[in-house]
Amino acid sequence: MACCALRVGQLVSLRREDIHFVPVGRTVPGCSYTQGPHLHLRKRGGHPKGAANKNRGTVILPVPSPVEMLYADWLRERIGIRRAADCPWAFVTFPGPTGDPGGEALSARRVQDLLADLSAQAGLRHLHPHMLRHTFGETAADLNIARDVLQRLLGHSDVASQDVYRTVGDAKIAIAATAISDQFFGPS
Repeated sequence: MACCALRVGQLVSLRREDIHFVPVGRTVPGCSYTQGPHLHLRKRGGHPKGAANKNRGTVILPVPSPVEMLYADWLRERIGIRRAADCPWAFVTFPGPTGDPGGEALSARRVQDLLADLSAQAGLRHLHPHMLRHTFGETAADLNIARDVLQRLLGHSDVASQDVYRTVGDAKIAIAATAISDQFFGPS
């Protein structure tokens, strides 16, 4: 979620057909995107757990290679889930301790609970899935990614929506002041 700036609803409403892990220059039938591995975030209803994508239309997001590898690991694990083969959703539930066979669409609430459990096991404060999206946005802003590029990556309709990620901390101010001083007087 953090590597692609996904909202939890976008993650759980992904269908397998929305994921195109193809090399740069290659395409998938019905898709003209040629910039490499990517996801199609489509606005659609019908998720059995009520998950939804907030985007107004389809947004195409590039996917970094480490995410491709993690997804490949997930697909190998998914094969062992009895009902997963017939489920169109990219992410499904595991078999449960009560005998539930798994293979159903994952809910946003389940992702929230999983992240909370993992953060508690790691001794971290409570983490919420949307914090991962903020991590992406803040990292991109710290790297001075152009506003229009970050707007597209985050799927925002208004460029001002990303202002929440563009915070200026004391460390950034000190670094900037030193850089300006170095320009005037040479490196100290």
